[in-house]
Amino acid sequence: MEKQAGVSKRALNVEEAAATLATFESRFNSPEAQKFHGGVEWSRVKADLENDLEALASLANMIEKGHCPDVYITDEDGFDFGTCSDEGPLSDVNCVYDSKAAAIFSSRFPDLEFNGDAESKAAAMDVDLMSPGQYLNGLQRIKRFDQRTNVWLKTDQEMRNSPENRAMFGHGEYEGNGAHPHASPISACSHSTVHSLRCSRRVNWVN
Repeated sequence: MEKQAGVSKRALNVEEAAATLATFESRFNSPEAQKFHGGVEWSRVKADLENDLEALASLANMIEKGHCPDVYITDEDGFDFGTCSDEGPLSDVNCVYDSKAAAIFSSRFPDLEFNGDAESKAAAMDVDLMSPGQYLNGLQRIKRFDQRTNVWLKTDQEMRNSPENRAMFGHGEYEGNGAHPHASPISACSHSTVHSLRCSRRVNWVN
């Protein structure tokens, strides 16, 4: 996972770690969440999170920010937990894509307010933005997310360095128009009250 300079990692104490695991276990074992990771045993996920304390701290950060994290991708190497709220988290609406977009927006519209940038918000939680592949082939295969929300997704440097100043965002099937979930490039300075982000973190199996 790529890290941004200057971001300090959080260390959970014993009580915080136990509370984080208890909260995550409750969501993991809920009937609604079984479609996310059916067949994966909680004991195995718990053991791997206890073995990766940085990931556990990231999980705590996501819970506190309203991302409703859950395991949404599993394979032979490990699992990904990520933002599994039905819509993009309210704490992160009205943000632009990254610090470059924030600087451009601030210079052009100095009197208009926005809610920071998606990359910095993800880095502060010590996670990545969800990639378009994770979003379309992982999350959106479970059920329809983001029927009202547009969410920032991880964007490659070639696109970010282009003169058009674009970044990737995803959205789900909007009610009534029959559109399928997809990821598309838009201006990295875009922001609104229905524009949020989705994050993800990888954990490797240890048993």
